[in-house]
Amino acid sequence: MDVLTKTCFLSLFVGQVLAYSQLVPPKTIAVGSSTYGNYVASLAVDGNTDQDVSRCFHSDVRTDIKEAWLRIDLGGVHSVKSVKFWYRGDRKPTRLRGHSIRVSNDTNVPPVESSCYTAPENVILPEIVEEDCEKTARYIWIYQNNNPDGDKSPIVTICEVKIFGCNPGYFGDDCSKKCDHCENNATCGANTGECDALGCSDKRYQPRFCTTCEGRSYGVNCRDKCGHCLNNSTCHFENGTCLKGCAAGFRTHKCQTPCNEGTYGANCSFNCSGNCFDGKACDKVNGNCRSCAVGYQGLKCEKNCDARKYGKACSESCGACLHSTICNHITGDCGLGCEPGWQKTAQCKTGNYLIVTTCKNGTFGLNCKYNCSGNCQDEEPCNSTDGTCASCSPGWDTLWCNKTCDATWFGAGCKFQCGHCIGEDNCHHVNGSCLLGCQKGFTGDLCFNRTQRIEVTPPDTLDLTVVLLIVCPVAGLLFIALCVVTMVFLSRNIFYDASHRHGKQKNKRTDEKFHKIEEQDNEDEESPETLDDTILYTTVQIRSKSIKTADLLSVIKSMGDDTDKGFTEEFNNTDGDAVYIASQGPKPKTVGDFWKMIWQENVFVIAMVTNLKEGDKTQETRQITHLQYTSWPDHGTPNPLELLSFYHYVSRAMEQHPEQKLVVHCSAGIGRTGTFIALDALHREGVKKGKINIVEYVHTMREDRMNMIQNTNQYKFLYHALYESFRTGCHVLKKDVFVQEMDAQMQSDKATNLSNFRTEFKELDSMRRIFDENEKQIGIQNLKLNMTENVLPADKMRIILSSHVPERGTYYNAVPISTFTTKDCIIAGQYPVQGAGIDLIRLLVDQDCSSLVLTHPLSEIPHSGGWFSDPSFNYRVEVGAVTKMSADVNKCNVRIKPPSSKGWHKVSMYEIKTWNPTENLPQVLLDAVKRIQLCELVDPERKLAILSRDGASRCGEFCAVYNAIQQLQQDQEVDMFTIVRQLQSRRPEMISDLNEYLLCCQAVAEFIKSDSEDTYMNSATSSAGRYGRNCYYTCSGNYVNGEACDKTNGSCRSSVDGFLGFKCDREGKGVGGTKKFNVDAPGHSPPASTTGNKLDPLMRLSTAFLHNKG
Repeated sequence: MDVLTKTCFLSLFVGQVLAYSQLVPPKTIAVGSSTYGNYVASLAVDGNTDQDVSRCFHSDVRTDIKEAWLRIDLGGVHSVKSVKFWYRGDRKPTRLRGHSIRVSNDTNVPPVESSCYTAPENVILPEIVEEDCEKTARYIWIYQNNNPDGDKSPIVTICEVKIFGCNPGYFGDDCSKKCDHCENNATCGANTGECDALGCSDKRYQPRFCTTCEGRSYGVNCRDKCGHCLNNSTCHFENGTCLKGCAAGFRTHKCQTPCNEGTYGANCSFNCSGNCFDGKACDKVNGNCRSCAVGYQGLKCEKNCDARKYGKACSESCGACLHSTICNHITGDCGLGCEPGWQKTAQCKTGNYLIVTTCKNGTFGLNCKYNCSGNCQDEEPCNSTDGTCASCSPGWDTLWCNKTCDATWFGAGCKFQCGHCIGEDNCHHVNGSCLLGCQKGFTGDLCFNRTQRIEVTPPDTLDLTVVLLIVCPVAGLLFIALCVVTMVFLSRNIFYDASHRHGKQKNKRTDEKFHKIEEQDNEDEESPETLDDTILYTTVQIRSKSIKTADLLSVIKSMGDDTDKGFTEEFNNTDGDAVYIASQGPKPKTVGDFWKMIWQENVFVIAMVTNLKEGDKTQETRQITHLQYTSWPDHGTPNPLELLSFYHYVSRAMEQHPEQKLVVHCSAGIGRTGTFIALDALHREGVKKGKINIVEYVHTMREDRMNMIQNTNQYKFLYHALYESFRTGCHVLKKDVFVQEMDAQMQSDKATNLSNFRTEFKELDSMRRIFDENEKQIGIQNLKLNMTENVLPADKMRIILSSHVPERGTYYNAVPISTFTTKDCIIAGQYPVQGAGIDLIRLLVDQDCSSLVLTHPLSEIPHSGGWFSDPSFNYRVEVGAVTKMSADVNKCNVRIKPPSSKGWHKVSMYEIKTWNPTENLPQVLLDAVKRIQLCELVDPERKLAILSRDGASRCGEFCAVYNAIQQLQQDQEVDMFTIVRQLQSRRPEMISDLNEYLLCCQAVAEFIKSDSEDTYMNSATSSAGRYGRNCYYTCSGNYVNGEACDKTNGSCRSSVDGFLGFKCDREGKGVGGTKKFNVDAPGHSPPASTTGNKLDPLMRLSTAFLHNKG
């Protein structure tokens, strides 16, 4: 270091410390832990700041040395402010890394706790070091026990040491203040005068600086006591002011004056409700009343009586107020009058005991102003509200019994048909007598009896009549039978000829290409009702241009040795294996044949790609998995991602029985069935060979059955579905593997270990669809209604408000989201902008939302205070008290009464309080999801709405974790990649960065680790006789031997006589509620039991057991 630099640095330092004394005078004693050569410790206190190594202290370099130090003796205890030392100038001070400055009052090496400074180990310090060391001590140590420079032992090299501070008994910037305030007045902190452990000289004051009073006292010599300060805190030590305010019930700055009458609480800042009994004042501390005035309730008497209650202690019930309106909470008066059927009084009540009295003397309706028909059964009075009768007297009809029976009918219930009366309307409506007499040939009171007539017929004529009556019908039947046999014979020959010709050509290479799919976009699939009542199914081959298929007309009558009651012809492809059976949906007359076909073909998996429209001992049982895709539109095609989820379930089910055929059926067994078979066949071909020929394969299918893949939309959809199936791999992980993967990725070196997540998210991000402006026109037109204007819903995805409110439109920035088990039962939206709170209320009511989740505290949401309080609209809204469910989640109940509704719409509102980017955020998110899943049943009739500022962030993470937990509960596995991808198909902005994706994965991993009982849906804690989430549903109870239903889905093993359905909850014929097959062949019965399970919003899974005797 040159002289100029040293001079400048020294001048700067001297200017900074000039006020403090230099405590290292000449002849100060310095001692080193060891000495290298002649580099003794006294060189460090000789006053020479030359940094040549020859002028420095240097500790020894022996390898057995474990610590090195230099100790400076100040000759007595001093108030030290700072320590400055010079390092040798001929090398970088790397040996200083990790050293410490310590103090003591004896010559023993001080512990680490006595350090006033420790240098970082990864930073090279300057050659001249100066650090604060505000301590009271005699000995100053520069200590090192590290080998930061690769030396064989710790080394200390110091050229000069200077220590600054005050002489004993003084402190302050210029060391002019005395330490008299301390018990040990010989020494105190050099800068602030802080006393040592002995404390203050005047014990009434608070250590360490002795400037404030001890305890809750103040004033001169701390003689006065503080008032009623908030939380019993201390007051100002000089004037007694309560710095944090007053405790409840007191006021003024010293908090020694009680609240005025009518006020209460901290600083008396709250007004009493004014509803205490007899006008008495409330408690000045908490505002409670001893008892409430008439019409009020609550500890503070601040709430009106609950709906339908009034009077003292809210103990009286309202009368029959018109439209079920609420009566006056004080008097009980019905402001709009009484309901129809009740006498008109102020309270719609009469009598000394306030017993509600209905209309009398055969009257009904509003104010009892209408008369009953008088034709109720047994002269019973009509209903006082609407005038209806429980049943009518004979001869009368309609609910009000005010109309006679229709012509030709009479009697009780008008269920008897008139006899053969003269004229069309001449039967008495009560007794059925014919008013104008009987027709010719009939007699009796009701003209039901035929008069006997004897006709004489010549013998020859009678014989001819008999012959004609017998011969003609027989001849007709024979002719019809001959026609049927001829048609069957011709059709069999046609099938055989086509198949025979096809078989001869199977070794020839086909040059014909599939060029056109018939234009049938606006036509439905052929309804199975238009087909034959037998089962039509086709065995289809894959993987070759020379694929051969054959139509198979299945009339399976038995499973025995009688092979003449059905036929099966298969034309194998070059691989020789049949893999599919394409079937129409079974009809009531063919359901038995369908199940026998399943048995005969040894089927284990059935894929159903259409929605529904509508006790023998066994020795052999086969379990069959029936997977149903429930959301293929009648006109159009489904979402490719959603169908692929279903396809993956089918593929995994088939992996259990790869050698068996897969049955696929829809309604007619051609359009949707052909599309699904082509998807599976071509996907497997592509995975195996890396290329596919869609045109040729579809052409081959349609050669064997017309209209396989029925229209252009289905053909285009096949391309989209195959594209999606090839571009993404499998991301499903078992729960244990998911946790292991997550733990492995979240080690300390996150930058390296998160590479897998980064790669997966990058793949996900590359597939994200972004809607252009043409697809978001409605949102752009209503831009002012969006809190975040760059996140808009696609027009075809958005939620539409259906209720009518003057000067309000149908727009709200929200989209429907499916859970793993239920379609479109979550609504993700933005918070309403200022003045649009009515639209949030409409959203909750229109969409049947029973729960609302806010992902920010209400205090942080703009304009949230006005959501439910706008009086300009005719919606009544009541918000209940807030309940703290956990440290992170609050809940309150909201009731909404639309203007046209008699009842209240109830919503549970949840407020997530602490969604902050901390290490605890995954647990906060998981806690919110679990609590809402536990408390709320979410389905299409009870939707969940979740809101955030943009309707995407936070909403997306919540929905992803919600769905992943449902998948874990269902399958004990999780596919976060697909869950997020499906969310982004509705709202592309959801989970838009890696951190949000990681948050979802971490929360799900925490859920698995917690080993929550929610993971196992068949929990042993379910209440007896109930099933479903939170044991919400009641079992039907129609089970053999009183068995309980399945606790997950309510299914039963077998039902008592007279009940059908897998929950045994539908009345029907047959023993044990099982529909019998009309088959006499031994060894067959229908499925003995079926259990159902939801896979995701678009699928159903059921497992059937087929039984076969012997």
